Amino acid sequence: MKFLLSTLTVFCFFNTYGYTLKITCRAKGIELVLLKEAIDEWKKETGNLCEVEIIALPHASNECFALYKQWLSAGSFDIDILQMDVAWIRVFFDYLVNLMEFYGSSEIDIKDYFDAVLNSMYDGDRLVALPLYTDCGIIYYRTDLMEKYGRTKPTTWQELFDTAKYIQDEEKKDPEKRNRFCGYVFQAKAYEILTCNFAEVVDSFGGAIVKDGVVVVNSDAVADAISFLMACLNKISSRSVLNYTEEDARGRFQSGQAVFMRNWPY
Repeated sequence: MKFLLSTLTVFCFFNTYGYTLKITCRAKGIELVLLKEAIDEWKKETGNLCEVEIIALPHASNECFALYKQWLSAGSFDIDILQMDVAWIRVFFDYLVNLMEFYGSSEIDIKDYFDAVLNSMYDGDRLVALPLYTDCGIIYYRTDLMEKYGRTKPTTWQELFDTAKYIQDEEKKDPEKRNRFCGYVFQAKAYEILTCNFAEVVDSFGGAIVKDGVVVVNSDAVADAISFLMACLNKISSRSVLNYTEEDARGRFQSGQAVFMRNWPY
């Protein structure tokens, strides 16, 4: 959270007491709770008396993107700090403040950042964002069911498929679970979350969508990845995942209706 606190300090340093600082945040999981705790910690450490108003964003990332585009293109934007996916920064780059004008070189060490993150928010002269947290896709699994059926956590997609299929078939012998339980849930709704899920599987099969600026999606590796995802849909998932966002998958998994789930760590 130190990067967020540093960002907040920059904006408030130039504002008088009584100013209301506005910051956007998604409300998925405990994100909103963590932000409120960070703001309280920042106020305590700095003694800053300005008010902080949190603007809650939609759950779906594509809706957040559309909202930012509407705000910024309208030129009537009055929010101080935006929580933004790293992939969007280049789209909005020219609208964002150059933080290097406020920070000394010793306060921001860009060598600490992942190249993919740095390349999105820094162009050699302007640094327009600071990392809040880094996301990555995670496979969650039901430890109770793994123990019940003597299975170990998978290390490959094929092991996940086989384990999910076996436990699913065993659990569905219970008539009450026959129409509700499945082996694996993920997000396949037609927006950027499907791109994330697809890209992860493609990469682990050794393929790529674009490499060195060249489209290379037409490959055996990508075909194998698509075949695997189709096998998941037909054998260990339900067709409902075609309309799943992150929260839909989490609801299904957290209610005990799936063995595995792909999701973020939020």
